[in-house]
Amino acid sequence: MTALTTPARSARVGGVLAALLTVLLATGCSPSDAGQPLPTDLRREVGTPSVPDPGEEPLPESATEEETIIAMLRFELETGVLEQAAVKGKISSACTAVTDREFDCVVTFEGHDVNHKVNVTDVSEPSSVMGQRIAYEVVEQQVVLTRQAVLLGMQETIASSAKNGNDYTDPRCDEFPEVQVLADGEELEEPNCYADDAEWPNLTEKFYVSVNSVGPSLYHR
Repeated sequence: MTALTTPARSARVGGVLAALLTVLLATGCSPSDAGQPLPTDLRREVGTPSVPDPGEEPLPESATEEETIIAMLRFELETGVLEQAAVKGKISSACTAVTDREFDCVVTFEGHDVNHKVNVTDVSEPSSVMGQRIAYEVVEQQVVLTRQAVLLGMQETIASSAKNGNDYTDPRCDEFPEVQVLADGEELEEPNCYADDAEWPNLTEKFYVSVNSVGPSLYHR
């Protein structure tokens, strides 16, 4: 039986499927009671894809090349969406071949469809040592954004700011959908989170959220 391995993460140029939560800091005054305090037990959760890793559980030798590609893509894309979500949830996926190297894939997380268009650029010959590998690029996609990911992003931003000598107190966030799907690179128009400047207690900073697929990356603007 031929072993299959998933592509190295570095091969996913332009298509890394981990969530980017960009928290953009904008100076301004806001009601000191805006938002709800961050939970004290926040932690990143690692979900499990609905399909096995082809590198761990090889497909039958009778599997076609298309079936092999789809199995690998489903596992990789589901893994990416779970990383974006930062919380466990029900997940499934399906891929349809448009051509022998182009695929439309849908990952469904907690009932929300996250669409991907994928180009497969290379398929290796099966090897008893290396298994079989594919190289691919996600050329168009949506990303999932969860409340959990926003709260974690806010928590990490406050911690990072403190290390750089910028202290904030009382971090908090507005009510936020548990799950939503956004376009890659989309930025939310309104601030969702707040914190008070430690040096200027009467100043409340507003934090904005944008999403991308290469994250998480957090910075102040």
